[in-house]
Amino acid sequence: MTAQQIVKDLILDNQNLVIEELMKHDDSIWDSLQNFNENSEVLEWWLITPYMADMLKNNGEVILAAYDCYWWGRQTSGQGLTMDWVIQKIAEDMSMWRNYQGTEKQRNIRFSFQINWRLNWIFHLSTTN
Repeated sequence: MTAQQIVKDLILDNQNLVIEELMKHDDSIWDSLQNFNENSEVLEWWLITPYMADMLKNNGEVILAAYDCYWWGRQTSGQGLTMDWVIQKIAEDMSMWRNYQGTEKQRNIRFSFQINWRLNWIFHLSTTN
């Protein structure tokens, strides 16, 4: 799997505004951060698949797991996602996995639909309060 395929299939959407709103309204969300420490400086938040969350977490990246969703706390900005060292490393690690099946992509599409529904519901609740 190439870095371009990873970005296309496993990194779903930029979610900076979503995370900002969640952090305003839910103080407990900080407890859901993984690999976060005083040296972590998250510049962007990206909605990702559960599989990608595992890959990024295993590479020491900041992950937020809340509301049955997974976000990557990207600590770089200003360059394409495919250029991030961690995406390059994951692509290299996955180069042995050549039998990428369409079923994974279909699962990610279903996951993306579920995420959009949940996020719409969360925003609806935050705007009605």
